[in-house]
Amino acid sequence: MNGEKLNPQSSHIYRYEALIEASDLDSYGHVNNSRYFSLLEDARWDLITNNGYGKTKVDETGLGPIVLEVNLRYLKELFLNDKIVIETKVLSTAGKPVIYMQQKIVRGKDICCEALFTLGLFDLNKRKLARPSEAWLKALNCN
Repeated sequence: MNGEKLNPQSSHIYRYEALIEASDLDSYGHVNNSRYFSLLEDARWDLITNNGYGKTKVDETGLGPIVLEVNLRYLKELFLNDKIVIETKVLSTAGKPVIYMQQKIVRGKDICCEALFTLGLFDLNKRKLARPSEAWLKALNCN
């Protein structure tokens, strides 16, 4: 699994590659609904870690990402050994302190899943939302 840093030519879409494994499947032989959330989270952490805001930065600053709301649509089944790309894009930071993000799971040319997230930056000491820092916005490719 890997990700790529963005440049202006990529329209701020971060791509994370993954392979569907046996542990992702349910008794129906396709990816279990709950695993989609884990795959999407892996891609979000890859994005921010590759842009300098990984677990070490969270520990240093006491500020970390939190999911406030999600709307997820399952469009096509995923199966064992499917090679997927998770595309992540920030849609808006206008709702400060929240960030609106879109993620898609793509197999070949098929969009298999679409998700819209409302995210925040959580102050682990004060136990409440914090205003997005410059480092956080940079990690999300927002500045």
